Amino acid sequence: MKLAEPALNVLFEQFQERSHETIRSELAHCVGLIGYAMLNEGEPKFAEWIFEYLNEVRKNDVQRQLFINAFRHSIQNEDEMLCLTNSIQQISEQLKKILESIVHAPLMIAAITDTIIDLSRIYPQIFQDIFVDIVDILIGWYIEPLPTDRILEYISQALHKFRPFWVEQIEATTLTLLDNFIEDADNYAQQFELHGNDDDDDIGAFTDKIAALYRALTTVLRALSDNFSSTLNLLPIDHVDNWLQSIFTYNNYNETR
Repeated sequence: MKLAEPALNVLFEQFQERSHETIRSELAHCVGLIGYAMLNEGEPKFAEWIFEYLNEVRKNDVQRQLFINAFRHSIQNEDEMLCLTNSIQQISEQLKKILESIVHAPLMIAAITDTIIDLSRIYPQIFQDIFVDIVDILIGWYIEPLPTDRILEYISQALHKFRPFWVEQIEATTLTLLDNFIEDADNYAQQFELHGNDDDDDIGAFTDKIAALYRALTTVLRALSDNFSSTLNLLPIDHVDNWLQSIFTYNNYNETR
């Protein structure tokens, strides 16, 4: 493994010099293969190396995506090797910061989130600490105005994959988040009522926001269990009653418009 880091440095130099995305993709793939070999030999320095160079390409989401994919490839055997045990805390924070920094790059969202999901299954205790931050970011994308179908589908699937964390943190996180969805939807409904404007654009803006919050609510509920009755068994009945009452009130009001 003595030649691994010099080889990685050469690959990165070539990566920067090449403008053709296919060539860059192949170079990044080679980086991932070397990383895989290093981690399987018990050499965790690859993670340090790749995050250093991820910082160098931080202004280019396409290049960052290629390197994140390379890192994800390198950890394919991490559940057996546990080579990153001593550095996983720092890695998890770095992954969270990268996710926070994404503006408009759906493929990058998928690349970084898939990597987080993979590592969360191997090191669940570490990812308990950043779970709330991760889902806050994803839900922010999920309820933004006019999200693409691709983003909606991907984030819905990603939230489902965090099921163990939703269940584990049901009191500390999940219920609070679900309550917030209902509260925010109620606030929008009240603003809608006070607005007193029949302008179609205004009505559409309010209803889109409320619909997005209800969509997020049902997605998180489904993330708790594949069976709705099982989901209800996990939740305090008073919370469920309050949610249903709010939804019923909004639907009744909406039908009278």
